[in-house]
Amino acid sequence: MRDEIFGPVVHINTFATEAEAVQKANDTEFGLYASVYTRDLDRAMRVARALESGTVGINCTSPTIAGDMPFGGYNGSGIGREGFGYSLDNYLETKSVLLRVRDE
Repeated sequence: MRDEIFGPVVHINTFATEAEAVQKANDTEFGLYASVYTRDLDRAMRVARALESGTVGINCTSPTIAGDMPFGGYNGSGIGREGFGYSLDNYLETKSVLLRVRDE
């Protein structure tokens, strides 16, 4: 994808390795939000760290973000972060990682 689309859109692609999936996901000039779907929490956190995205949802999409979490994107998706105390850190690449935990 080469355009930043706002709305309920999913980009489906194939990959052979985790590294290839991360490379494909990062092959864009944008980075506002990304999602990772896996049962392996170690893999989820490893991929979340590797993704060039301001917010990463694990096993969820577009969740409500708490007011005390930073919001903003990487690359062409914005400069710096908004949110309580984070707007002062405009020259850092802060990342939020969200994890859905099932109620069983």
